[in-house]
Amino acid sequence: MQASIHSLLEKGHLTKLPSLPGVLAELLNSIDSDTVSFHHLSELVNKDPVLTAKMLSVGNSALFMRPQKFTSVERVMITLGLHLVKTIIIAAAVQQFFEKLSHGMRIDLRTFWRQTLTAATSARVLAQLTGYPAPGEAYLAGLMCNLGQLVLVRGHPDSYAAILELGDDAAVCTVEAGQYGATHAEVGAAVVESWNLHSYLAEAVRYHHEPADQVTDAPHLVKILNLASGLGAASVEGREPPYRDADLLFGLTREVTNSVQRQAKEQTAEVAAALHLETATPQAANETVEQGPMAKATREQALLGAVQQQLKHADDLEALGEAIFHCTNVLFGLEPVIYLHDRELDQLTPLRLSGQDWRIAELALPCATSNSMVAHAFRSGELLSELADSAAAWPVVDRQLCELLGGEGLHCVPLRGAGDSLGVLVIGTNPARQPMLNEIRPLFQLFASEAADALQRFHRRTADRGGDAEEMQQQWRARIRELVHETNNPLGIVRNYLYLLGSQLDSDPQAQENLRVVQDEIERVAGLIRRFTEIETEEEVKPRAVDINQLLSDVMRLIEPLIVGRNIEVKTDFDAALPPVMTRYDLLKQVMLNLVKNACEAMTNGGRLELSTQDYVYWHDRECIEIVVSDSGPGIPPHVLANLFKPVTSTKGEGHGGLGLSIAKNLMDELEGFIGCRSSEAKGTRFQLLLPRELADGRDEERKK
Repeated sequence: MQASIHSLLEKGHLTKLPSLPGVLAELLNSIDSDTVSFHHLSELVNKDPVLTAKMLSVGNSALFMRPQKFTSVERVMITLGLHLVKTIIIAAAVQQFFEKLSHGMRIDLRTFWRQTLTAATSARVLAQLTGYPAPGEAYLAGLMCNLGQLVLVRGHPDSYAAILELGDDAAVCTVEAGQYGATHAEVGAAVVESWNLHSYLAEAVRYHHEPADQVTDAPHLVKILNLASGLGAASVEGREPPYRDADLLFGLTREVTNSVQRQAKEQTAEVAAALHLETATPQAANETVEQGPMAKATREQALLGAVQQQLKHADDLEALGEAIFHCTNVLFGLEPVIYLHDRELDQLTPLRLSGQDWRIAELALPCATSNSMVAHAFRSGELLSELADSAAAWPVVDRQLCELLGGEGLHCVPLRGAGDSLGVLVIGTNPARQPMLNEIRPLFQLFASEAADALQRFHRRTADRGGDAEEMQQQWRARIRELVHETNNPLGIVRNYLYLLGSQLDSDPQAQENLRVVQDEIERVAGLIRRFTEIETEEEVKPRAVDINQLLSDVMRLIEPLIVGRNIEVKTDFDAALPPVMTRYDLLKQVMLNLVKNACEAMTNGGRLELSTQDYVYWHDRECIEIVVSDSGPGIPPHVLANLFKPVTSTKGEGHGGLGLSIAKNLMDELEGFIGCRSSEAKGTRFQLLLPRELADGRDEERKK
């Protein structure tokens, strides 16, 4: 059965399945808005099962190395970052428009989407009613329950349309199993299983058509989806709700079951009206792909534009490799090995990416002499694709690559830009996948050309760095060396007196803690002076392992005088699992002090100050930790918010601003991080900081292995 499911998934690949045109149109209109939020985008994506599956598939891929898997679309989007989310959305719209997928769909997609949305909303209502702790996960299960039908109709448009006309779920599943070797429920479950969730989500999808008396002892989520699926089908087809199943699974009376169905129908009707599903004819619902707002929005977006945006934000070779990997996954549902040409050694070296099998990195290939298909594709500049019909005739390295990529052959796409060979993208293939690879060949080659151009731009940027910066720094150092010397003298005296005071208060732990904070501040002041003069020693500017939660606690202790007597409530929500990260303690502490002081000073009539930390957030395809500082003050006026991080006259009377935020932005840039702000008069101000998640003592590398 597993072989049958694998073959079905290749023929009806996730990247080829259609999404709701109304959802795509609204997403395309939203993603470039300056005020767009992940919450708004996730609400839209949650209306469409295919887009939801695509987001979760990318978010749960091996490259992200998440200790916990995602079942929340919003959390996936936050982790992926806006650039990658944009790429997924634009790719889905462009592929759907240009490939005209709906012409091959000989089913009423309007009815399919209505039944799916009704099942999802029914599952959420049932979860809330029966005390299931994750209603969002139940909604996701409803969205996924009939995904297998789209896979089957995409791979077998003629024969499967006739099967769906049988109407009865049991009859449909019986014929599916006989004709294809698996039911649509088993195919959908296989898609969900590929995300490796620690959840009963896949089981719920697999058993949603089982007779109710067969799942009475099953996990809670399985029972919810089993009943929700029946409620959704009955609602769309105008049948009586499955009262017996509702009573058997949850002891629900007819009145309560009717109430559940009514709530689900009302919620579905709201979504359907927003997406214009109510008034569309079945044919129009399918053909909206080519007409109306989505067509216009899609024409304004270019597939290569989305790819270029994703690739151009990579600031080092590893980040660029991850961007190429993600784009290949988003556009084609494939996970490549990226071979790059090492000019010095004249060999093809696999780019090592987190999450990929470490053995791949050992398979370097000499360009001139290797008999590998990868090297042949590099030398010839031609796409090569071959199945290993006779593995014994293949070089051992190619057989190893096949095994590591889980394929029965190799698909090698050269990376060539402006006549220069830069490397090769290698995909594992098999007889079921080969037709799909042949179909996407032109688009894949076009993408490979864009990836090669991005690599060339990166190499040019690397070569152009340098210049006379060192000479200018030497001149600056000579001019201010005397000032630094004079400033260090009083700082040294203060340090000595702190040491004596510490000796006198040795038996007072609280005093020692306070002295430690003062000592840290003295060192920070010295560091600030050295920063201004730009004559820090290598050791002084070297990042060290910093406990972010402890740093924030130190900052809160320092600003206590600003809080006392001002009716400011302080709330902290620190991620206890946050590990120490390699960063500049002094620079980050300066940023946090600026933000927290601004927040306190803005709340002239009291209010609420909140600080939180969160591990594992992705920004520009880079693993980060998140720090959030928010207040309930009056907010920042729009004219100030537009130039928030530029050096301007302070506006703390109005909210936030001044030179402090400009400094904070510059310091975050130096830390290779990000700082952003959202503010409104009604909700106050929220600053988000993202720092690269670089762990100490090689722990990050060990984790990736």
